[in-house]
Amino acid sequence: MKTPKFLENTALSSSYYEIPNPYQNTPSTGIELLALFKYARSQNKKLDKLDRKEVSRFCLQK
Repeated sequence: MKTPKFLENTALSSSYYEIPNPYQNTPSTGIELLALFKYARSQNKKLDKLDRKEVSRFCLQK
């Protein structure tokens, strides 16, 4: 699997790659996904082509 541009040079925990349990509440992504999708579409980019600065604009906690 190719790493998205905004995750380059970032260490991910092994839980990132685990299959989620559908019977438990999932943890928050910490990102306003709908707004991020709309932004990516307005820039004619796919999500994995956004850089860290662009994605950080949509973080719920700063």
